[in-house]
Amino acid sequence: MDKEFIEYIEQFAKDNVFNDDVNIRRKFFRSLTHFFLNNYKIEWFNVLSILSSNIEATYVNTVEKWNLIALEDNRLEIKIVPKAGTKASKVYIPNLNGSKLKWQKVNVFDVKQMVNLHDYNIIPSIKIADECGGDIVDIEYYINVLISPNLFFNNYVKTQKDILKKYSFEELKYIKEIVFYSLTGVCRFNNQFEFNSKKLSNDLDILIFIHDIYILIHSLPKYFLNELTRIKNTVYEEEKKGMIIQRSSRNLKQRINDAKILAIMEGN
Repeated sequence: MDKEFIEYIEQFAKDNVFNDDVNIRRKFFRSLTHFFLNNYKIEWFNVLSILSSNIEATYVNTVEKWNLIALEDNRLEIKIVPKAGTKASKVYIPNLNGSKLKWQKVNVFDVKQMVNLHDYNIIPSIKIADECGGDIVDIEYYINVLISPNLFFNNYVKTQKDILKKYSFEELKYIKEIVFYSLTGVCRFNNQFEFNSKKLSNDLDILIFIHDIYILIHSLPKYFLNELTRIKNTVYEEEKKGMIIQRSSRNLKQRINDAKILAIMEGN
């Protein structure tokens, strides 16, 4: 990656994180966390580059990859191409040349920029995690009812303490807003999500900050998957024990009734 690329995405991040307009800050974090949750193969620095040219982008691929996706799904009727006048986003992808790893710059396009691409669907990783609970518990119930939002965040921070220990209490409150804002599609929170940059230190390295947010958001689906599966298994175990107790109790009553009947028969 060249120095110009790094400086460009750094300035883009600063322009949004420290913007005076709260709507711009919200839009930035909504787009950023959407990518982090649903495009796990795209590196955080590439996400910044994509959003800098198209803040509305949701799912991106190269033209070749979009055609391959359509071909694999038996939906390739006409060659898939970008709409006339659309601007590509520049990303870096790793390319192994012999024993050396090099970064190659390529053009990618958002799904909404493509022509002849129909019915493209993706199941977000957060939805997959949510569905693992089935009819037992979902993410919103888990956060807002079972343990409370504050305890949820505190517990999650402990799993990521190695990357979050460098942040102050106020900065963690800021990060907490970002985490909750990323979950508003499956949860309801009372937060206003102002993303007040005054909570951030003046010497904050914005790219390290975005990288840490990437790790934090990217790890959420797996965390939920483990937690909801654990809860579901616990409920099943409790139900299983309850059935055993109920069956034992029923058998005991039946044995008592049998004894009573036997006593009556012997008395006759």
